[in-house]
Amino acid sequence: MTLIEQIFSWPVISFAKKRILFTAIILLIVPVKIFSQDGLVKTYYPDDTLKSAINYSNKVRQGEAKFYYPNGRLRQEMTYENGMVSGLVKIYNESGNLKEMFNTESGRREGPATLFDSTGKFLNEINYENGMLVKDEAPAEVTAPESVQPGNTAAKEKSISAENIKRLKNKAGIAEVPPSVSENKNESIQGYVADAEIMPEPEGGMKTIMDKLVYPALAKEEGVQGEVKVKAFVDEYGEVTHAEVIKGIGHGCDEAAKIAVFYTKFNPGIVKGKPVNAQVIIPVEFKLKGK
Repeated sequence: MTLIEQIFSWPVISFAKKRILFTAIILLIVPVKIFSQDGLVKTYYPDDTLKSAINYSNKVRQGEAKFYYPNGRLRQEMTYENGMVSGLVKIYNESGNLKEMFNTESGRREGPATLFDSTGKFLNEINYENGMLVKDEAPAEVTAPESVQPGNTAAKEKSISAENIKRLKNKAGIAEVPPSVSENKNESIQGYVADAEIMPEPEGGMKTIMDKLVYPALAKEEGVQGEVKVKAFVDEYGEVTHAEVIKGIGHGCDEAAKIAVFYTKFNPGIVKGKPVNAQVIIPVEFKLKGK
């Protein structure tokens, strides 16, 4: 008589308990594939609606991961590196509109986080450092709009961080894009210098942008490589107020490059020894390892 037959022949144990014991033995004998599976692993809600789709490598989360609401709409999408969330994270509401977008480093929030309303329209931006929300500690005396307008020397003399200045501009209702008409012959129609004496550069060099760059899974699967050119509009405080793709390669790479540039802090452009609003074209390269 086999072990299983012996279990079901025991008269003093209820059938329900026998079944639980049988299941426990089966789990010990038969390896569960999900714990040893590599590649894309999917989980489902009780009604068979997709709940998550996560990539694994050597039993550790690695690569793109997506999570879904019971209604089938995307809830979260992120990228894992060695089991930790890294790079851009997007969170959506149940209607399918973007709710929040932020960058992560070593599993913690780092840098700006963008918030959207229920319709997906930009709402606000907050900042994180080492996973902690950065509180607005800007001095009260510089809350007036005049104190943060370009060219105001009094504001430059105060030791205010670029992040606080940007928040002050938002509170004061100052447009992030300067007036379209300017008498400065060096400025483009959008009010940003196109040929500054010293062009804006990412703080820390291109490595800063590349560290934020998320290589889209679709592009990887289809072997897409190439260069995306992003035009960044950098204000005199080194903040990117706008970014647009002027040359793309598709497959999600264009958006990924644009986001990486937009969330990068720059050294501002310089004209006659003073920081100015300037535009610069940033080449972002997508290259697969080993190719």
